Amino acid sequence: MPGSPFNNRTLFSNHYLETQIKSTTEWDQNDHLHAFKEIKKVYDRELTFVEALNESQLEDRFFRVIFKTLLPHYEVQGATNTREFPDYAFFPDRASQDRAQSHKDTDTFFKEAFAVGEVKRWNVELDRFGKDRQDKRRNPSFQIWLYLHDTEPRWGVLSNGGKWRLYHQDKPLDVYYEVDLAAILEKGDLEGFKYFYYFFRKAAFLPNENGDVFLEVVLKGSADYAHEIGDNLKENVYRAMKTISEGFFTWSENGLDPEDPETRALVQRNTMILLYRFLFLLYAEGKSLLDLRDAQYREFYSFDRIKKKVAERMDGSQKGHYPSTTTSLLSNLG
Repeated sequence: MPGSPFNNRTLFSNHYLETQIKSTTEWDQNDHLHAFKEIKKVYDRELTFVEALNESQLEDRFFRVIFKTLLPHYEVQGATNTREFPDYAFFPDRASQDRAQSHKDTDTFFKEAFAVGEVKRWNVELDRFGKDRQDKRRNPSFQIWLYLHDTEPRWGVLSNGGKWRLYHQDKPLDVYYEVDLAAILEKGDLEGFKYFYYFFRKAAFLPNENGDVFLEVVLKGSADYAHEIGDNLKENVYRAMKTISEGFFTWSENGLDPEDPETRALVQRNTMILLYRFLFLLYAEGKSLLDLRDAQYREFYSFDRIKKKVAERMDGSQKGHYPSTTTSLLSNLG
């Protein structure tokens, strides 16, 4: 999402992340303030060096220092069922960490872990496409996806230092939630930092006092919202078709006779064409096939821009309908 602290690749619902998340218990907390200071201190101290550090050096000077704040109980290089070795396994407490260490060479190492982790050199590309897509040595996203299918934890953490991602065991490898930590720290964006801290800290993966797991709550809330939208889609499409077709008829310059069967059929066809184009644009922008992160496209050409202007005009603080004599929206679509 443009200007958003997160890049959500359909793991969660953008609507849930933008609106519903603010009603969660976590969003009323202030734990992120101290964490921001600690992590910003590490970032500022190491920024001069990070690009020149190899993976091992970056782990020592950056990742493991941050893990003390986020994910303090971890073990390294445990073997999966297929004898692969993820960089990290994260545990609820010291006792479970110690039990895993005592079984490091067995298939029970990950049994009590809530997440596996893989880290790379600073700003290494996390996705590869084409022939390298399923090469774990060259495609970090495929690597963490494999680890999730070879171990018990449902969640995977992947990072190149600047960007941090969450993956889920039940989702494809191109489905993830990403936060640009470096950009948030550079801007001093405390509100944006919530989307990092409350999603990647240990408490996000574990039941709270009510037995709820934050990440699972967000995942379920997102799925529930998607189902609700799906249930309403047929009715909404019908209402949209009715509104558009009525618009064709009521625009006097079209000179259309609503009593003529051939004219009604023509209007129906053109209404469907227009509506399907709208749906395609919404889908393409929602899936980043048309990139809303490109400022020029977003501000001057995007359907998202028009949609938000209409929503603000119709539902915003100064509600107002469009006059029946204007065609500015149609011109913008062109």
